[in-house]
Amino acid sequence: IMVAKKEFFRLVIQIVSAIILLESMPTPMWASRFVQPQRLNAFRDASVYSACQDSSGTIWFNTNFGVFTYDGIQTRMMLQHSLSRGLACNGNNLVYSVSYRGIYRFDIRYREPQILKSSLTSLREISLLADGDSLWVASENSLLVSRDDSLEVAASLPGSKFLCITKGLGKSIILGDKRGRIFIYDGQFKEVFKASSGVSKIFMDSEKNLWIGLVNGEIILIGQEQSVRKIGGILPGQEVRSFCELRNGKVFAGAADGLFVISPTDMICRPEKSGIPEKEAIWDILTDCDGNVWGCTY
Repeated sequence: IMVAKKEFFRLVIQIVSAIILLESMPTPMWASRFVQPQRLNAFRDASVYSACQDSSGTIWFNTNFGVFTYDGIQTRMMLQHSLSRGLACNGNNLVYSVSYRGIYRFDIRYREPQILKSSLTSLREISLLADGDSLWVASENSLLVSRDDSLEVAASLPGSKFLCITKGLGKSIILGDKRGRIFIYDGQFKEVFKASSGVSKIFMDSEKNLWIGLVNGEIILIGQEQSVRKIGGILPGQEVRSFCELRNGKVFAGAADGLFVISPTDMICRPEKSGIPEKEAIWDILTDCDGNVWGCTY
């Protein structure tokens, strides 16, 4: 049993392709791996869907085997049977994850997580946003917010199906839906943009620009002055799932057909020679507090 447990923990580190980028180093992007690439072949059925970092510096991973933490020394299972992409850290002590039983709230100061009470009937296609002490949940056409130990519906938008959620300016929330619409919520919904396909990811960079990833593989950049630019380079039909920004302002995009770096001069996505297998599907990318980049692969 102990041998199996060690192999299982080793599995998580291997499948993450949690490969560290030091900004001071030249390309290739990934400076090191936790394991040799060829060892990944033993775990072809494993996926890492998302990653986030808590205030202690610990990285949390949501995988198809459950939720794990990695503190730089050891890996620990925190929750079994998690659902894809259901992971959010508030940057302090709280971490949220989704399982078949409900939405769990972890407080890193304590051992046992708490299940939030809610009326949610479907947990497979929801998006989480941890903002301060509040958790926002986009589910179907509803936006929910945590109140103490439960989730309550803040607002609903008939005819919509939300796919992603992110923090906006001030106290506002930004959501994208299956019909390509982007909404700002600040007590009521306001449609601010209409894209050509479903909105799979929205990311606000340090300059307050919005990067919008679409299900059809397009990337849209909306500037502070409402300027709109279409970013080329990703194959049509390859869903854009994630973005991250380095300290130098460089932006990366993770898509179904690999990892891309976005050129600031011609606004073209180019494949990043990172050392991960070519055309490896990227579920999520995270820049940690030390400037390292973590890639979550299928």
